[in-house]
Amino acid sequence: MAFKKVMITYKPNEKRMKNFSEIQKKIPDLEMFSAYDSINCFSVSKLEAKKKNLCTDDFIKQCDTSFKGNLGRCISHLLILKQFVLDKNVEWLVILEDDIGLRAFKDKIISDLIEKAIINESMFIQLYTNPQFILPQILNIKLETNLYQMVPQVGSSSYLISKEGAKIVLSKLPLNENIDSFYNKLIKELNALCFINNIFLNYGALTPDDKFSKFGSIIFNVNQIK
Repeated sequence: MAFKKVMITYKPNEKRMKNFSEIQKKIPDLEMFSAYDSINCFSVSKLEAKKKNLCTDDFIKQCDTSFKGNLGRCISHLLILKQFVLDKNVEWLVILEDDIGLRAFKDKIISDLIEKAIINESMFIQLYTNPQFILPQILNIKLETNLYQMVPQVGSSSYLISKEGAKIVLSKLPLNENIDSFYNKLIKELNALCFINNIFLNYGALTPDDKFSKFGSIIFNVNQIK
């Protein structure tokens, strides 16, 4: 089953651009989606969100008064999905954020996951799980080795979604919360699964207090370590 891989990349950040290049060495056909810069150009992101009915006014206001970068992150994910549903050449999509790492990645890993998703009638597989959610995740229903029914969790740095899944997500717009919270509410409808593994990694700040990550956080305005 044909699939494509896209990384949301924040171009103003040199370290994240370099990470895209490093990941692309491992995934030669990886495509870049230029992340909306709602930190420096909030009005542009706000206009896009309202014009395309991506987010509610309340959510836009919330981002404006708290973490401005969150708006750009959310609309970047949603606009990728909009492009995806129009692409007649692929039925599955891997979305990556620009603070991920990869270990021993092969296309066959995704191909095998797609087969398992189809067998289990799933439209979404979480590829990275925040450490604080590992235990509740592995205590949930296990389908086979390393594959579980997904539990609600924080983070959207790496996931696999089908075209039908993307259509369901887009049918629920406008979004009124963080993209990962939005996906959590759709776990049942997407029959979402979670792949526990050491292939997909996360080098970004996991909380506003995390000062020691490799890439920091654009959203939390946390600088990376030097």
